[in-house]
Amino acid sequence: MTEQEDTFSAVRFHKSSGLQNEMRLKETRKPQKAGLRVPWQFIVIALRILISLRLVIVAVLMTNIFQYGQQKHELQEFLKHHNNCSIMQSDINLKDELLKNKSIECNLLESLNRDQDILCDKTRTVLDYLQHTGMLQGKTINTELHYYLLFVLWKI
Repeated sequence: MTEQEDTFSAVRFHKSSGLQNEMRLKETRKPQKAGLRVPWQFIVIALRILISLRLVIVAVLMTNIFQYGQQKHELQEFLKHHNNCSIMQSDINLKDELLKNKSIECNLLESLNRDQDILCDKTRTVLDYLQHTGMLQGKTINTELHYYLLFVLWKI
């Protein structure tokens, strides 16, 4: 039998690269102050609160805008109705004024008609007198009579 030689080899295992990277990060990381460190959950909660407040503000503003539009529409309807009433009142006032003017005009016409009737009666009276006295027998009228007739007619 031959002598067997036993040979041994040394096997070395290298540390995995993931573990080495983790070790390097721990070594290079600077220590942080405990007071400045804020967990991300608090930041998320704060952001949720701010977004909720913003949504509430937008809802309130939209409600106010809608109410403003509705009030504006109601005011325009009221003003339109009021303007219609004002126009109708102006029409009524104008018609009253026209009626008053027509009644005055009618009174003036009645007065003129009365005066014309009186003048016609006086003219007939004078003409009857002239015919009765014989002054109208010729074609020409005496100058005195002409002035007398003008005076009588003017006085009326």
